[in-house]
Amino acid sequence: MKNQFDLTPKQKVGLEKIYHWLDGKMKDDMTGTVEKSRETISFILAREYYTTLEKELLNELRSQYVEENGGKNK
Repeated sequence: MKNQFDLTPKQKVGLEKIYHWLDGKMKDDMTGTVEKSRETISFILAREYYTTLEKELLNELRSQYVEENGGKNK
């Protein structure tokens, strides 16, 4: 099983969109989950790959992002 996945240019753009979308969620972040998610995205963007565990988080964040934006990956 592959444990490391390189980011494609399209994924980098998508992660940056999710990162900025999460910024708008910070004021309601009572548990620190949004802040930790942003930190994880920053770390992934800096090293340009993600792990299997991070993939699960990224898929969940993307799903929430798409759902909130009317089903479009804006």
